[in-house]
Amino acid sequence: MAMVQIFMKYGNYENRAKARTRYIPKTIGEEKYLEEFNRILSEIKSTENLKLDIKLAENNKKSDNTVAKINRNIIEQKQQGLYAVKYHPALGNPSFDVLKDLYNVVSEIEGAEIRLSTKEEMFIVNLTGDEANKVIDILSPDNANTELQESVSCVGATICQQGLSDSSGLLHKIIEVDKEELFK
Repeated sequence: MAMVQIFMKYGNYENRAKARTRYIPKTIGEEKYLEEFNRILSEIKSTENLKLDIKLAENNKKSDNTVAKINRNIIEQKQQGLYAVKYHPALGNPSFDVLKDLYNVVSEIEGAEIRLSTKEEMFIVNLTGDEANKVIDILSPDNANTELQESVSCVGATICQQGLSDSSGLLHKIIEVDKEELFK
């Protein structure tokens, strides 16, 4: 919260290349930066409730003996009869409609959780076989089905001023050709 307020007050809104908090100490001076940060942080600590109340969720979900159609995106969990579904949107860009549909289904499944990974993946865990099949069907239009489709790229010249080419467009074209040619 303090960093956001510092940026709102001193951030560079004119030059996207310099619109980073790391430039603020260079702009206003390190001493003033630390002074302002500590002042804002103290203010936030005195006015906001920053206590965390973390409770580990207990999951006692049992299998209903339905079986999921095992593929590269459905994984058997260590709990007998439960599954996890891996969602890695092709090109790293999830479809809003797929996410909306996923939310609607997962929010109705008892004990289901969504976990995020550092590889731009989402895992939907604690699913019975039928639930895993339902989730994978929702994700199928958007989900990567090969390692190549799990590739990600920077946004490139379409957004970034330093981008030299359309790296996202190039990756999209490579994946299209791969789907047509079925490369090994």
